[in-house]
Amino acid sequence: MLRKGFCRPLNDQCSRATVFQTIPFSANSFTCGAKNHTVWYTFISEYTGTLAVSTAHTDYATKVCIYTGACHALTNVSCGKSDETPVFFEAVAGETYTVSVAGYGRNACGMLYLAVFPVIDSGVL
Repeated sequence: MLRKGFCRPLNDQCSRATVFQTIPFSANSFTCGAKNHTVWYTFISEYTGTLAVSTAHTDYATKVCIYTGACHALTNVSCGKSDETPVFFEAVAGETYTVSVAGYGRNACGMLYLAVFPVIDSGVL
């Protein structure tokens, strides 16, 4: 359902995911009007090891899921609420990952702040 007065983000379907090339990656986008309150991103990992996906400082509560596979046959790698702590997953270089960020709760849209970054040893890079 399209909220009155808001244009849909271009990446509100898996098949139209925003592609990013490098890690670390960060993006800001206004997500009101998104289909199912969800926006999508995809990348081919250049990194083997633990990656973190954060939506800290986003205007609304978020659930982040990371998948492998094609949009019509996604396999869940990791999911979690990313409001206060990042969602972590083990990446493999050369693997394609798709990230969904869904808003939930009463105010499920606003300004999204997304960051994907490697975790080095016991701390965040």
